[in-house]
Amino acid sequence: MPDIVISVIQGVIYLCFLAILARVILSFAGLIIRPPHPQWLINLDNLVISITEPVLGPIRRMLPNIGGLDFSPMVVLIILLIIREAVSRL
Repeated sequence: MPDIVISVIQGVIYLCFLAILARVILSFAGLIIRPPHPQWLINLDNLVISITEPVLGPIRRMLPNIGGLDFSPMVVLIILLIIREAVSRL
């Protein structure tokens, strides 16, 4: 596979990784910052949710409910790392 294609795939995986990590951090930031939340935080949270939900939603529906904890970000991050490793070996 040409190097440029591998670089693009790895770049997309990296951006997805960052978006999911941002979603996890923002979910905790919402708990730490007392309401009313600043508008910029609400806008950023909505943006990150709209980017990551198409990937996290199906995984979340497949996982069992474990006491209200959402393990879908962890599962998707592991899948992304596996894909990145497989692509780098090509």
